[in-house]
Amino acid sequence: MDETVQIDSKTYILSSSSRIDNRTRVLKKDDTVAVLDWYGEIGPVSTGSLGLYHHGTRYVSKWGVTLANCRPMPLNSTIREDNSVLLVDSTTPDILNEHAPELTKGTLHLRRQIVVEAGVFTEKATITNYSERTVDVEFAYDFATDFVDIFEVRGNARAQRGTLRPPQIEGNSVRLSYEGLDEIVRRTQFKFDRTPQSIDAERALFRLQIESNREIT
Repeated sequence: MDETVQIDSKTYILSSSSRIDNRTRVLKKDDTVAVLDWYGEIGPVSTGSLGLYHHGTRYVSKWGVTLANCRPMPLNSTIREDNSVLLVDSTTPDILNEHAPELTKGTLHLRRQIVVEAGVFTEKATITNYSERTVDVEFAYDFATDFVDIFEVRGNARAQRGTLRPPQIEGNSVRLSYEGLDEIVRRTQFKFDRTPQSIDAERALFRLQIESNREIT
C-alpha cells in the first residue's frame, strides 16, 4: 500500500517524544524534511518538533497507523546513513475478543518503508499473515496538518494566523488547505493507492483480507 501526501504542486507519499532525541528519525532531501518518532510516525498528537516540513512550514502534523484496531508492537527501526530511507518493523500483540484470543501475538507483521527523494516523501506498507488461516483485519491511517511555521513549532506564538479551508474529499484522497496572512494558499493532499472502506478529513480506514502465509502491499 503506497500512501502519498501532495504539497502544493509536489507529491509526498506517506504514533512518543515531542523533542528530537536519539530515537527520533530525520529524513531530508532538499527543502523537504520529515521528523518522525522511532515508529516512523508523527504524533499521535504532535506537540513538539515532529512533522513533515517544506520550506519551513509543517504540512503534516499527525501521521500514524493502527492495525487490528491497535498500535502495532515495535520490533526494529533502522535508517539509511544518507537519511533517505527508514524501515520500521512491527507486529500485532495478543488481540482478544470476549476474553479469547482473536489474533495471537506475532500473527501479523507490518513493514513500513518510508523514503524521502527529491520532492517526494513515500510510505509503502507491507502486511504479512503468519497464521494458518485467512485473516480479516482493519488497517487505518490517522493524519492531520496545522500549517504552522518552524518558529511557531519552537514556541513563538503569533497574534494572528491565516484561515483553514474546508477539507476536500474525493475517492481515495483528502486535500487540506490553508490561506496564510500572506495570501498564499498552502495545500496538503493525502492520497492512498488503495480505495479506503471509509475516509474523512482525519482518517482513512481499510478492511483487508490476507490469506495464510501471504503478504499484502
